[in-house]
Amino acid sequence: MKRNLLLNVFLFNILIFVVIYLKIWWLLPLNLFYLFAIVYLYNWKIILIILITCFSSFAFNVDFKSSKVNTSLNHTATVDKLYNSSALVKENGQKYCLLKVHTGLVNGDKIRFECKYKKINNKGSFDLFIKSTRAIGIGYPKKLKVIQKHSDFRNNIHNNLLKYNNKYTSYALAMLYKTQTDSNITLFTNIKKMGVSFLFVISGFHISLIYNFTNKIKFKKSKTNKLKLIPIFLILCFLYLTYFPPTGIRAFLTIILLKLNKISKIDCLSMVAIIFFIINPWILLSNSMILSFGITYFIYFFSIPYKKNNFKNILILHFSCFFISIPTLVTWNNTINLLTPFLSLIITPIISFSYFLAIIFLLFPNLWFLINYYFIFLDMIINILSLLILDIDIGIINHYKQIYLTSLTGIYILKLRNNNQILLNTFITMDILFIIIKLQCFI
Repeated sequence: MKRNLLLNVFLFNILIFVVIYLKIWWLLPLNLFYLFAIVYLYNWKIILIILITCFSSFAFNVDFKSSKVNTSLNHTATVDKLYNSSALVKENGQKYCLLKVHTGLVNGDKIRFECKYKKINNKGSFDLFIKSTRAIGIGYPKKLKVIQKHSDFRNNIHNNLLKYNNKYTSYALAMLYKTQTDSNITLFTNIKKMGVSFLFVISGFHISLIYNFTNKIKFKKSKTNKLKLIPIFLILCFLYLTYFPPTGIRAFLTIILLKLNKISKIDCLSMVAIIFFIINPWILLSNSMILSFGITYFIYFFSIPYKKNNFKNILILHFSCFFISIPTLVTWNNTINLLTPFLSLIITPIISFSYFLAIIFLLFPNLWFLINYYFIFLDMIINILSLLILDIDIGIINHYKQIYLTSLTGIYILKLRNNNQILLNTFITMDILFIIIKLQCFI
């Protein structure tokens, strides 16, 4: 704990932010105790760093102007960002989130629709998502029509994927853009049931794949530059093509800091977390970012040396990622698949290879018919593996329990990271007990 100064700065700030946002006032004494512990471990200067971080975030994110929601029925707006089944649009300088949007849109499209905007009053994961987009209201559009298509290099690729209907385009839309269409809705359903949706969301896993693969290629080294620019450039191109997803930016910034500074992985990741906290703290509380940071922190703490990267350690990795993600997953889905650790162990290398193919062939539309055969085979594999479902209903939990259970699981893993066998035995035993409980329901 004493070494990880930046981690403690980030955790204290985010905990205070959560307490104020969710109004969990009974946690304030615990936060004060945490502050005294930090001061004891370091010195009083740490308070100055915390205050600077906190006020910087406040200055960046407080809107001093009153934001009034547009009350008219007819709207003309520009698509700013797309999500699974929603779209962030900009209208008269204000952002709004349109829900249940299934039309084939791309960023920059100008659209016309009928809608009554409203604000969200209930605090929860959905409210956090809206706040992270900086939208001032939500709406359910009717009679939505594209009146002007936006055309540029990446939008043309995205549009071609939407028009060219085969297995490759279905998977590319799901893996690279998280775009749900009629052709890949079964894929989204299957990966959700299997519990491997994280493999289809651009994150550190995918950025590391690109970086490690390109870093192994023998590029000519520069004597004046310690950083290999070609892998970094390729990652930037990939992020550009996929519209800079926050989880991808998180991974990219972490890699940059790791290469530029001689500090630990934990400090680099914490520095990125602080940057996000200052720019947009709401986005840190979104489920995708909680999973991204939580799992990455665990992997860095676990730190499996290459020579010890045996099957047992890989199994621990998959089980740990599964258990540490449960508190976040059940904030929106009340069931979990008990076979997820085994399925992720099988499917991870397959998806890793598939991502490379999806990215490489993205720029060659004339060859999509050729790579389509591979993705037909991949679809068959996923359909077969999707039969391995043994789900258990544990109920949807709130943010209080999410924070508590995630922290508790993380601390447990951290304390036992040097006792791999005990950690593995615990996770396997817990999974078996859950399976027994599930099977009892059929008796």
